[in-house]
Amino acid sequence: MITLVAIVRNVDYSSTKATYQLEDHTGQIDGHLWIEDDNASSAPNIVPQSYARVVGSLRNQGGQKSIMIFKIDQIDSPNELTTHLLEVLHARYKGEENSKRKTEPGLDTNANATSNGGFMESDSVGASLGLNGKQLAVYKAIKSHVSDIGISRKELQAKFTHINPSELQSIIDHMGNEGMIYTTVDTDHFFCVDA
Repeated sequence: MITLVAIVRNVDYSSTKATYQLEDHTGQIDGHLWIEDDNASSAPNIVPQSYARVVGSLRNQGGQKSIMIFKIDQIDSPNELTTHLLEVLHARYKGEENSKRKTEPGLDTNANATSNGGFMESDSVGASLGLNGKQLAVYKAIKSHVSDIGISRKELQAKFTHINPSELQSIIDHMGNEGMIYTTVDTDHFFCVDA
């Protein structure tokens, strides 16, 4: 899941989708919003050459990146654009701060780590995602699994016998709700979004 604020340079409607040409300071990308009921008037009315907030999922088809749009809204307040830019800068500087902290000479990155179920909570990936302990271990297991259909719930339970099934279910639900993982062939197989 991604969110971005961009200028809508062009809008192209067809019978099944609306394609928005989006541009921000990083470049241009097309966003596709699938229209229900074959009714182009059901697509949000976004004025070209105006700013919009887009929430969607990044797709790579045939070497061409695009966004599958879940929600798009026109931005009427310049404050929302400024706030978005500040959020982007904050995330970047926090990431740089975390990587510096991890690579500074003489700094033991595990010295301040807390153990939770046998897993260390000091991992910068876990910190950036808001995961720790068992959550981070399950996330890494899903991300590192090599399969066309993803890792199954049974495989996860077999890997983590010390986590009871209801706790594993709540961990999976949390990561799904946060947009970190998604289901594949059925509701019991999972892939990481950034895998």
